[in-house]
Amino acid sequence: MQLPSSLFRVLESKDERIKFGTIYKEGTIKAEVGIKKEILEKSFELDTLYAFDNFIRNGDRGIYKTNLLIHTETEQLWLIDHELALDISKETISNFKRHLWEDKFSVHHFCYSYLKENNENVSEQYFNTFFEYLTKLNLNQLDIYFKQLNSYDYLTNKDSVLDYFYFVKQNAVQFISILKSFIK
Repeated sequence: MQLPSSLFRVLESKDERIKFGTIYKEGTIKAEVGIKKEILEKSFELDTLYAFDNFIRNGDRGIYKTNLLIHTETEQLWLIDHELALDISKETISNFKRHLWEDKFSVHHFCYSYLKENNENVSEQYFNTFFEYLTKLNLNQLDIYFKQLNSYDYLTNKDSVLDYFYFVKQNAVQFISILKSFIK
């Protein structure tokens, strides 16, 4: 409701799905594949972003659609747009157990080529930060968000999402092993 009227009109012209926006970032453009790794690493750890997007099953941060904004002057980056996240079904856990993972999450992810270009000593350290975050993650904190989405009659797929999140959390070592297998 705090958007300028011109942007509010754009928002109203979109489809009826709930929009999860926070702020308009003046002076930003879409970051493209090929952006210097050093610029990316000033804003976030590439392996942690890769692991996070795989964890939430976000197939929408890829080679053709980075879903990154970059400020044209400061080169500060913002992660945006998770509309295709939580691509979770009843088969997701069984596929995980069999190490079946879709390319849209692994080899087509925006960070994949950056991670793949490092030597083995560097890649051995990948996902340590994410592993720590995952093991400390309190999934009970999601309840308030599921309730809020339900109040808007938004289909949350809560049971499948939480089953998957709990399963990955309980199998964090295997999850990290799967991620590392992609970038070897």
